[in-house]
Amino acid sequence: MTAEILKLPAIMYKRIQFDITTAPVRYSTGRSFLRRGFLIISLVLVCLALSPPAQAQLPNIFAADDPSGSVNSGGANIAYLQNTTGSDVTLTLDGNTITTKANRLNIFDRSSGTWALQKVILNQQSQPVSPSDTSSTPTPTPTPTSTPTPTPTPTPTPTPAPDFSLAISPSSVTLNRGGGTASYTVTITPAAGFKSAVTLAVGGLPSGASGTFNPNPATGSSALAVNVSSTVAKGTYTFTVTGTGGSPTFTHTATASFVKVPKP
Repeated sequence: MTAEILKLPAIMYKRIQFDITTAPVRYSTGRSFLRRGFLIISLVLVCLALSPPAQAQLPNIFAADDPSGSVNSGGANIAYLQNTTGSDVTLTLDGNTITTKANRLNIFDRSSGTWALQKVILNQQSQPVSPSDTSSTPTPTPTPTSTPTPTPTPTPTPTPAPDFSLAISPSSVTLNRGGGTASYTVTITPAAGFKSAVTLAVGGLPSGASGTFNPNPATGSSALAVNVSSTVAKGTYTFTVTGTGGSPTFTHTATASFVKVPKP
C-alpha cells in the first residue's frame, strides 16, 4: 500500500499562483478644481504674511514766511509760503520761479513733479486755484498780520502861473504953467517864468496932455513921456498906466501924477 502511494501521478503537486488586480482610483473633476483653488489661495496668504508691512507715506512740509530770493525746500512735497510783505514777492523755489501775492498764504505741492499752486488762503477762506482735490491737505491757520497804516499823500502845492507887475517912477513930476514934458520910467517885473512882452497904455490924462511909451510893447522897462500943453490949468493930475500880456492874458495897473504950477 505504501508503494502505491508513492506512484501517484506528479500532477498532484502543481504550484498554485494567485493574480492580484487593483482597480484604478478615479476622482471627480469638480473636486480637482476645488483642491487647486485652495492651494493657490493658501500660497497667496502665505506670501502676504511674509511680505513687510507697507509704510504710510506722509507728505513732507516746507514753510516760509515773507519769502524772497531763492529757497530750497529740502525735499518737501508740500510748501506753505506766507507773504506778509505788503507787496508781491517773486522767489525761486527749488529752481521754480513763483510769484506770491501780498498778505496771502499760498499752498504749493509737487505731486506732479514740479511745484504748482493749489490754494490761496485769504481772510480765513480757502480759494482753490486748481481743479485737483486738495481736501486731504492740512490747512494751517494763518498768522494774523497787521494792516500797514497808509502814509497820507501830501497835497501838492499848485504851481503859480507866469505873471508880472508894474511900477512907475518917479511917482510925481512938477511942471510950470507954460507946460512941458513929464518923464517917467515904467518897470515890468516878471514872476514864475513870465517871458511875454507887455503892451502899455496910459489913461486919465486931462485934455491938453498926452503920453507916449518907448518901447511899446516892452519886456523889462519903457520910458513914458507925458506932454502937457499950456492950456492945461494948474493943479495936480493923477493918471494910470495899464499893462497887458501873457497867455492867458494878465492885466496890471500903476498910477503916477504930475503937478502944474504957475510961473513965479
